[in-house]
Amino acid sequence: MPPAPPRVLCLAAKGATDEAAAALAEFEDFDPDTQPSDNIWLSQVGTIAEAAAAVGCRPLAARLYEALLPFAGSALITAGAVDFSGAADHYLGLLAATLARPEAAESHFRAAVSVHRRLGALPWIIRSNRELAALTTGSVEAPASRQGVFSRVDDVWTLGFAGKEILLKDAKGLRDVAVLLGAPGQPVSAATLLGIEAGEEAAGEAALGADPVLDDRARAEYRARLRELDEDLAEAEAHHDLERQARARLERELLAEELARAVGLGGRSRLLGGGSERARKAVTARIRNSLRRIEERHAELGAHLAETITTGASCSYSPSQPVEWRL
Repeated sequence: MPPAPPRVLCLAAKGATDEAAAALAEFEDFDPDTQPSDNIWLSQVGTIAEAAAAVGCRPLAARLYEALLPFAGSALITAGAVDFSGAADHYLGLLAATLARPEAAESHFRAAVSVHRRLGALPWIIRSNRELAALTTGSVEAPASRQGVFSRVDDVWTLGFAGKEILLKDAKGLRDVAVLLGAPGQPVSAATLLGIEAGEEAAGEAALGADPVLDDRARAEYRARLRELDEDLAEAEAHHDLERQARARLERELLAEELARAVGLGGRSRLLGGGSERARKAVTARIRNSLRRIEERHAELGAHLAETITTGASCSYSPSQPVEWRL
């Protein structure tokens, strides 16, 4: 892949529009139909599509849109799922917006969110929701002086943000979110959130421990194997062995994911079946479920909350700019 498309995106992000357009000039006549249909074709087209959308190059955007359209509903994956570059509909949405087709763009972005949600790709859910919010409101960023509503009357919540209000039926996850919004920047333990709903007895149980998910020996073996895979990957890259690289990366990602599940904040072992672990899982699940409900009804609020709320043994709401919430 020539370096021009990533450079275009960097320049566009810095606001250097003229320089970005000049960097894209060599791709203005790019015809995806004449390129080899190998395992990186789709990823290559997606990268150039993002660059064309950033600059607003309509002739190139039109060719790329037609080439990508048959892949709507699928994802951009290379090297045996080692690299995931999002849903094809995300790039189709960018191109449709560039071509002044707002209805098609909105449809593609909603489809992209659906694909990302099925795959559990939270960063991509955020990206597609941000583009959808920009499309429907005309701006990715909310106003400098922001206000929001997150209040409940009986079993109905009123949620308001960026000039739009929705109503949602009560759920424990919404109550958790309200607690976090009322304490911006402050960590709130999952045990505390669970105790607010279930009483002190549940909170006390959630604080109890249990056996670690992985014992010290297993953790050491995992880390040793990760080091071996790093060496194997470096050797494969030196010999340009793509198949070996793919196998090593895939095994490394799987091992790293298992190790991450077993290790909590500060490298401490997570406990298997302990009350604190049950609290973490329960609170995380209900918050994520409520965020999905919000995303479906209010894209901009959903994107804001997904970006600013973290879940785990401790949960928090940490916006980059303050929001005044009416709770």
